[in-house]
Amino acid sequence: QTTQLPGRDRILAENPQLLFTIGAEEGEHWELLSGVRALAFDARENLYVLDSKNFRVLVFDSAGKFVRQVGKKGDGPGELMLPTGMTVMTDGRLVVSDVGRRAYSLFSRDGRFLTNYLWGDGDGPSGREGGMRAHPRSGVIAPMFRPRPRPEQPGPATGERRVPVLWVDFPTSGSSATHVAQLYEFVLPSITRKVEALAGGGSRVTTMQANWSPPMTVDVLPNGGIVEAHEARYRLS
Repeated sequence: QTTQLPGRDRILAENPQLLFTIGAEEGEHWELLSGVRALAFDARENLYVLDSKNFRVLVFDSAGKFVRQVGKKGDGPGELMLPTGMTVMTDGRLVVSDVGRRAYSLFSRDGRFLTNYLWGDGDGPSGREGGMRAHPRSGVIAPMFRPRPRPEQPGPATGERRVPVLWVDFPTSGSSATHVAQLYEFVLPSITRKVEALAGGGSRVTTMQANWSPPMTVDVLPNGGIVEAHEARYRLS
């Protein structure tokens, strides 16, 4: 079966060339990676690698030379507890989503810790690699998981799973206030409860949900447009 692409789409015909590799089974501390969760580039083509199980971000220049390490394991200022996502904003600041701290940790262009911005009650990062993407204007685009309603009886949370896609813009000065705007909201399949009466009294509670569904994906276009895709839905805004 042959599918014709729309006129506005085109197949990429470029032939990528290997520039450099990083990581090794044995070597310097910055070569020993464990749990790479996200990659990003800044305007100077420096590569940022979120090495999550080592609780750090590693920075390499455009030739693959190690530049610096940002963060380490801990709960103090500039330390990371459970990093799941990372990106570099257009102004060069590094943003790390830290589930353990329930906050975004911000670092300067040279790796200096700036501050933490706490999430809203119950919110947490959602999607592959923490879901964060830098917006070309400023700030980041971040899908945020919001928990389902808890049932009256013990067991898993039920109901619709809602994932709002937020634009989070961080201040550039001493203010601690952030600008947050909701751009879109995914409504994922519901989890329902089934209660069965048992012979001799009592009941059994089970949950019904899809065994598998395609991953939710969010990305940002160079012009600032947002692309969201999940299951059969595709949206460009």
